[in-house]
Amino acid sequence: MSPRSRTPRMRRVDEAIKAVVSEAIPTLKDPRIGFVTVTGVDTTSDLAQATVWLSVYGSERQQEATLAALDGAAGLLQAGSTGSSISVGPRNSSSNTISRSSTASG
Repeated sequence: MSPRSRTPRMRRVDEAIKAVVSEAIPTLKDPRIGFVTVTGVDTTSDLAQATVWLSVYGSERQQEATLAALDGAAGLLQAGSTGSSISVGPRNSSSNTISRSSTASG
């Protein structure tokens, strides 16, 4: 669903999930996790899945370590947010930041 066709309700759901995940990441006690920003969330209309877009700052090695740590913490993140499974998806890289999507499905 494109951002233009999203209903106000779905935008609020997306923002709520973004807020919960954004607050949960800094509480993770893994030293591999570096500077991460949740840049967006796209939830399906049936609320079964959510794509969470992340931006990770640092060298390629730091980025990969951060993403590995977040992938390993998926269970903790899902318990704190949607109760759905979370996995790390494909990435696009540019300069010293990368963006990666995580999909939460129920």
